[in-house]
Amino acid sequence: MGRQFLVVIGWICLVTFTTLAQENGSTGPSLELPAGNGSWVIRVFTSGGFSGTGNGNVAISSKGEIVCTAQKPPCPRTFEVQPIQRLVEKLAGLDLASLLSKPIPAGPGICNDCINRRVIIAWRDPAGVEHLHSASWDDLTAATVPREMIEIYNAVMALRK
Repeated sequence: MGRQFLVVIGWICLVTFTTLAQENGSTGPSLELPAGNGSWVIRVFTSGGFSGTGNGNVAISSKGEIVCTAQKPPCPRTFEVQPIQRLVEKLAGLDLASLLSKPIPAGPGICNDCINRRVIIAWRDPAGVEHLHSASWDDLTAATVPREMIEIYNAVMALRK
């Protein structure tokens, strides 16, 4: 019985450390906010789903850099910056405080196989002031997130197809 107990404890430790490594973002994409006014960086993190690993993580910048954690589908070497630039400018022009102070409540329930999404956007406005906005949601809570943030998520993830 002592040997089985040690095997169980070892298995629990392995699962715990693997889960914590995935949750703390140690395998997340990394790009820094580029220098210059009007620059931006977007980081997309996913988790959950049927396998629990999400759809992969992606980071892109206004310099045309892209980093992906998942190898399938393959990460493109380049992408067209201008369509994403327009979405970032649209989000930057919103009064985010008023949007987030009146969220639409999500319906009750638990979504065991939902993909959890987290988007972090950092940008420097034309005056050089840095801004940061993030949002997290799953299929049940998407109504609480500004539509523009979901559009950015969809555009970034579409780069990998």
